[in-house]
Amino acid sequence: VRSDVEFLKISLQHQETSVSSLSGDHSRVRSELREVKVGIEAQELQFSDLAKALTTSTRAAEDAVTFAEEAKALAQSGNQIRGLHEELRREVQHLWKDLEASRGKQAELDGFVHAMDKAQQEALKHVESSRAQLSERLAGADGALTSVRGALEEQIRALGR
Repeated sequence: VRSDVEFLKISLQHQETSVSSLSGDHSRVRSELREVKVGIEAQELQFSDLAKALTTSTRAAEDAVTFAEEAKALAQSGNQIRGLHEELRREVQHLWKDLEASRGKQAELDGFVHAMDKAQQEALKHVESSRAQLSERLAGADGALTSVRGALEEQIRALGR
């Protein structure tokens, strides 16, 4: 009976030690779970910020595409104007030769050339003005993209930590 009692005492001490160890393990696991929860919440905030930055970046990219399309259209318009100007210039040269043959029409040709030059200058002024406006818009879009890129790089660095 004594040996059974001794055995039960030793067994009870062993179980108390196991319960104490498990209690410590449980506290440590709860503490680690709290740390993991805080880390997950921080990552959720970072992902939210990154999503906002990506949305802004997407909008800026769409604006840049729109500006590029406008620039292309403007360039095509400028090329068409140049082509028309060259065609008109050749036509004027041809008319000039015809008018030289009939000297009485010289004054009429001078007026036509002057009017065409004036129209060309006005068209070129319009093209240059449009190009300047487009350059300003492209500079603004470039600044926005640079800002978004910086924000994205900061978010990436923050996520890396």
